[in-house]
Amino acid sequence: AKEDEYWRVFRYLDTDKDGKISANELRDYFASVGDSVSADEAKKIIQEFSRSKGGGGEDSMRLEFGEFVRMAELRDGDDVDNVVILRQAFEVYEVDKGSGFITPEGLRCVLRRLGDAKSYQECEAMIRTYDLDGNGALDFYEFQKMMS
Repeated sequence: AKEDEYWRVFRYLDTDKDGKISANELRDYFASVGDSVSADEAKKIIQEFSRSKGGGGEDSMRLEFGEFVRMAELRDGDDVDNVVILRQAFEVYEVDKGSGFITPEGLRCVLRRLGDAKSYQECEAMIRTYDLDGNGALDFYEFQKMMS
């Protein structure tokens, strides 16, 4: 059922497992379906769909599941599987599990296992191309940009 699919995507996006989608987690969703959304745009989307309008604090800047479904239903529902596939691929390359980053060494290890041996420097250069924040590693959002 469609709701099960949304729940699966919601759980994948909720990387900190707090039961709500933050602006950064929402950016990952949009990147996975081919849209580029800035942090400010993600916050505006959350404000638009969030029912907890009052108070302002951190909690009002997160989407609960029902709010996420309302937002997702306005998009082409066929795209929701992309985020699941990309998240699984990201986790393969994320050698330091749970770190939230793909390092040049992690990329090199996985490519070698796939029969595509690259030097550390080549992997560093591949990452540098998509490393938007310049930290020398790819987060999920940057990985999605690389894969799109």
